[in-house]
Amino acid sequence: MATLLKQVEVMNTIIELKRQGIAQSDIAKVLRNMNLKPPSAPTIRKYYTKDDAPSASQLASPYQKEKAFDDPMCREIIISTLQANCNNKQLRISSLYDLLEEMLVDTGKMQSLPGNQQTLRNYCAHLRKTEQVTSPPVEARLCNYIESPPPGVQIQLDYGVQEINGGEHVHFLCIRMRYSRLLFVRAQDHRFNAVETCRTLFLFFVYIKGRPKELVIDQDSCMVVQETLGEIIATRDFQAFLHEQDIELRVLHKADPQSKGSVLSASYFYPHTYNNSRLCNKLPRTMCG
Repeated sequence: MATLLKQVEVMNTIIELKRQGIAQSDIAKVLRNMNLKPPSAPTIRKYYTKDDAPSASQLASPYQKEKAFDDPMCREIIISTLQANCNNKQLRISSLYDLLEEMLVDTGKMQSLPGNQQTLRNYCAHLRKTEQVTSPPVEARLCNYIESPPPGVQIQLDYGVQEINGGEHVHFLCIRMRYSRLLFVRAQDHRFNAVETCRTLFLFFVYIKGRPKELVIDQDSCMVVQETLGEIIATRDFQAFLHEQDIELRVLHKADPQSKGSVLSASYFYPHTYNNSRLCNKLPRTMCG
């Protein structure tokens, strides 16, 4: 392709020189003055007679190998199937190959398919590359960059669960400092309620020997009762704890992992962990604190 692009560039240069009134016999000399290697005299003569230069794809088309599955019967089925399954990531070329055999070979329209599965895979890639099979536009979500708050101002809280050997589940509560990324994890053998969440927050305050100004949480049922037009109604125990500790609350969107910030999962292990459950002897040593 690089050679074809260079060939098109030389052809365009010769045609442009022709339009400027340069004689054919002077083309080679002008190209040397432009620090370009002139082609042979027959090639200059061939390019000089043209009015417009073809594209690189048009030059390559005579040398491209004919696609085996470009038969009209195969092509129609392939394009319609790929178009109908443009969002189906589980579509396999082997399934498409079986469909072609069922619709063309088994019905007697064709004696056999013109290629194997790899040939069909290459043809499907060619259809997508040449945009003969269009995909729906991807609506990416736009996110705004938020500056990190000053040290000690904000913490984030999230829950998680981890299954261990024997089928038992360990429930985690993770608290992370927004600025320093310090991660504090507490584990127990049942889900956290509002009182246990507040107790874990207090243990974290004791550990860091301080109290942040803002707490960022998800809309978990043990802390938030409901949200109405942006108004957050916290549970009684959790609201009393926030009032007692004089902490501001920021609640993120419900079931929206992209808005959770640095605490994306509560399955991290961190050495500074408090655990008072009967599962402590089954956890890694770093979890027993």
